[in-house]
Amino acid sequence: MNTQRQIQAALETVGEEFSQYGYIGWRLDEGKDDLSDSSGWDQEILKAMAETACASYAEAKIRRTVPEGTFRALSMDGTQVLKDSETLRLRAVYRLTLPFPVLRIREIPASSICVRRLWIGREGGRSGADEDGSEDETVYISKNPTCYHRLRECRYLYNNIRPIPFEHIETETNSDGKRYQPCAVCGAKAGKGETVYVMQGGERYHSDRYCSTIVAYIRAVPLSEVEALGACSYCGEKEGAD
Repeated sequence: MNTQRQIQAALETVGEEFSQYGYIGWRLDEGKDDLSDSSGWDQEILKAMAETACASYAEAKIRRTVPEGTFRALSMDGTQVLKDSETLRLRAVYRLTLPFPVLRIREIPASSICVRRLWIGREGGRSGADEDGSEDETVYISKNPTCYHRLRECRYLYNNIRPIPFEHIETETNSDGKRYQPCAVCGAKAGKGETVYVMQGGERYHSDRYCSTIVAYIRAVPLSEVEALGACSYCGEKEGAD
C-alpha cells in the first residue's frame, strides 16, 4: 500500500506539471499557432511525441522517488495526452513485490492512474454557464421530485419529515410497510422520552432533524435539467417577480 501511495504521488506530481505545459499542445491542436504547418510536423506526430515524452518523464519520476525492489515490470502503456483535446491521462502498470510470500505468491499486479484537465481555461456552456455566458440557476429537488425548489430551506422540501415519540418507533412503518431502523449517524442517540424524525419514503429514524443524511436527501441541480417538473408553489417564484 505504501508503494502504491508513492507511485500515485509521483504520477500526481507529473500530472500537475504537464497539465500546465499542456497549454502549448492545446494551442497547436486548436490551430492557434502555426508551428505544425511551418515545421512540416503533423499534429498527430506531435501528440505522439508528447505522449512518449510524458510517459518517459513519469516513468523516470517513479523510478527516482520509489525505492528499488518494491516493484518491477513498470510500464506506462495507456498514457494519453490531448485525446479529447483537453485531458492528460497517466497510467502506470506494474507488479508489487510482497515483503514475504503469501501462499507462494511473491508479487501482485497493480496499476495507478492520474487524470488532469490541461490549464486551458473554460468557455461558455461549462460548469453551469450557458453559451451566452449566463449562469444556469441552481435549484433543489427531493429524492422523488414532483417540482423544483429555489430555496433549500423550503418548507415543502421538509414537509415529509414527521416527528414522533421514540416509544412509537417500533409500531411505525414507512410507505413500503417496513419498520424504521436507526440512522447510522444519529439514530443511536435516541432514547426514551425523546423525539425522533422519520420520512414516509425513508428507512431510518433520526434523533437530529437536520442530520447530514437528511440534508443529503435534497439534491442541488441545474435548473435546465429539471425545468420540466415545474416550480414549487411556495418558493418557485423568482425574487422580484410580479
